[in-house]
Amino acid sequence: MYLASDYIHPTPRGGRCRVRVYLPGENQDAPVVICSELPNNEGSSVTYSAHRVTVEAIRSYGLQTPLVWIEHWPKESTDSGAETSDLVVFSNRRGPGFCSGDVSPALSYVLRTFNPKFAPI
Repeated sequence: MYLASDYIHPTPRGGRCRVRVYLPGENQDAPVVICSELPNNEGSSVTYSAHRVTVEAIRSYGLQTPLVWIEHWPKESTDSGAETSDLVVFSNRRGPGFCSGDVSPALSYVLRTFNPKFAPI
């Protein structure tokens, strides 16, 4: 895995999030995207915006699906002051009503509050 991109992405209602795209070194591995809530974000949260940010990341980087999507909330961005990371599962259904026909977030957290060490924001 290597870091292909690290950028601030706009979210609805004037928000923003940090997006890190990791691409695999081997074909059998899935791309990994870490979407982090930024401190003092006054717009839409990464949870609310996941479906949009996912489609834009897939289109911008030509990412293969399925991909690994991690929703990251640094301690500075949470009310409890505890860092959390959630693995978000997406369906690959196509058709009207499913986020431009590309990907629809099921937003079911299959892994809750694991603590990988991410680079500081």
